Amino acid sequence: MTDQGGAAVPPVVDDAAVRAAQEKAAAEEIARRVDEKHRRAQAEQGQLKSQAEDALRELQARAPKTLNEAILKYRDHQRVDPYPGIRPGLLSCSSFCAYIADAGLMFPYKFDAKSVQLASLDLPLLGTAIRWNEKHEERVFDIEAGTPLVLPPNSITFVTLEPYLQLPEYIALRFNLRVRHVYQGLLLGTGPLIDPGYQGYLAVPLHNLTNHEYTFFGGEALVAVEFTKIDPESIRPRPPAEEGNEERVPPQQFAVPFPEPELPRPDPSRLELHPIKANLRKARVALVESSLPAINARVAEQERQMNEWTQRITFGGALAIIGLLLAIGGIMWQATNEMRTVATRERETVDRFEAQRKGLADSLNVLQTRLRETRIVACARVNAAEAARIPDFAAVCTPR
Repeated sequence: MTDQGGAAVPPVVDDAAVRAAQEKAAAEEIARRVDEKHRRAQAEQGQLKSQAEDALRELQARAPKTLNEAILKYRDHQRVDPYPGIRPGLLSCSSFCAYIADAGLMFPYKFDAKSVQLASLDLPLLGTAIRWNEKHEERVFDIEAGTPLVLPPNSITFVTLEPYLQLPEYIALRFNLRVRHVYQGLLLGTGPLIDPGYQGYLAVPLHNLTNHEYTFFGGEALVAVEFTKIDPESIRPRPPAEEGNEERVPPQQFAVPFPEPELPRPDPSRLELHPIKANLRKARVALVESSLPAINARVAEQERQMNEWTQRITFGGALAIIGLLLAIGGIMWQATNEMRTVATRERETVDRFEAQRKGLADSLNVLQTRLRETRIVACARVNAAEAARIPDFAAVCTPR
């Protein structure tokens, strides 16, 4: 395109269209980079999973093969940290798995990628379970791998978790229900902290807060645990302060040891020594039941009594309702008749007044007609001389 002088004119550029094209190209580039990074992350995740499986197999080979071997490893490292280079704090999977394998932290445990997460470990439901029924009778269940355990609606069941724990003085444990069990309406009725030095199984009350039965199977993952390493320097005795440097030495450190168990290993055949029974004795209770079944029973009894009374008064109530309807109908009929009588009387009065009004209107018309005729005759009899003497004669005698 050229102007009148023959010079070239640059084409008109649509700035909005250019910006839209640039924004679209930038968005496509970002989407491409996101997709590329996602594929790279998936590939890295596959490599990390393969490396983790190899490491877990190696840890399984180092782990104790018997309970006595686990106890020996625990005694060797109960107060001596085999990995002092691991800093205090929440332990990752590589750290707590190393302590399990080399310090006898728990036995037995099968390492696999399904039960080991980055910062937690799954513990399965296995061992003794105790529940009391509505007759306050104690029910004891021996839950083995694959054995079903049914949780009745609105019930409390004490369950045992495997494996056997041996926590050294520098490691604490926290646990809670897996999230999917929480969404099923279950509640773990205990505190989540296990102090360093604890030896034994975990036994916890499991609440079913719903109106539905839930079935667990032995060996199914129930809780997730995490491991926290405390500062070992905080529980080791301090050397005596040097002379002249007392103010720079921290206070004397100490550690309150966890009580040693009565036996070096658990005896599953002796139910009275089971953690569930031991904890119930400490709590000074013989049984623990949910209050919801009793409340439901009382509500059902009250509903039954109400239904019984309803059946008893049904016939009498029906007669009373019929009588009430008849009485109301009689009152309405009488009121209707009275209203009709009053309306008739009022209508007759209105008609009578209307007839009187018409008669008065007719009489008024006759009087007005006679008055006009009289005025015309009177005006005709008055002569001109007399009309001049009468005021407003023209206004009165002018025909209208």
